Amino acid sequence: MTAAGTSGESLADALAALGFERISRFGAAAWRGRPQGRDCKVSVSRQGRTHYTGASRIRQHLGYRLRIELETVVSTRLFFVKESVTSNAVVRWIYRWRQQAVVERTPPVLRGFQVVARDAPWAERLLAERDAMQDVAHLLTDGASSKLAGSVYFQPGNVYYGSPILQGVVTADRVVDVIRRLDGVARAAERIAAPDVVSQPTRFERFAKRRPAAFGCLLLGGCLAALIVLALLLAAAIGLVASRCGSS
Repeated sequence: MTAAGTSGESLADALAALGFERISRFGAAAWRGRPQGRDCKVSVSRQGRTHYTGASRIRQHLGYRLRIELETVVSTRLFFVKESVTSNAVVRWIYRWRQQAVVERTPPVLRGFQVVARDAPWAERLLAERDAMQDVAHLLTDGASSKLAGSVYFQPGNVYYGSPILQGVVTADRVVDVIRRLDGVARAAERIAAPDVVSQPTRFERFAKRRPAAFGCLLLGGCLAALIVLALLLAAAIGLVASRCGSS
């Protein structure tokens, strides 16, 4: 798989010049490097949708997704989430169950987004970092559509970025810009007082970091197993209805 479709090699060459090395990642072209002295992983995956017309299957290309994770010494969980999601009552209950708080007051540059955090006071301190929040706002909205925005979030030891579906190729300039902005966010997070509530990686997260390819296969296998179970349940329900109709 190339890095980003028709011009994947230019991205690969640019990352190689920055000291990145190609790594294995399920379903994506991926690299690992240490820009600014931080461990960094970059991946680009092709996005598509399958349509069925009679017996024919048509695969529609939608674009590409860029994902970047950057090392940080901060051990917390914090997510920038659309307000339309955090306002849902069921979602709010899930947040409470997971001991996460919704921080509703965000700076104007983050209009339409709220923060979900394990440590709300720390989140408020981060939100006060103006330059970092301008970078977050750019990452959330650049290339976004009415249905899909970018994502920025912290998990123990890393800050992550996920793009919306990007049209055209993923350029080296875009990747370098995202890394620069994420580095600014990480520096702001490390500059303020550390979280009082320290989060640790789960066993599942540690496995995903150590064995990303195996994790991808496991995830795909789980999805396929769920689909098989769903199909069997549906077939059983249809059989039950058919048998009742036949006996009536």
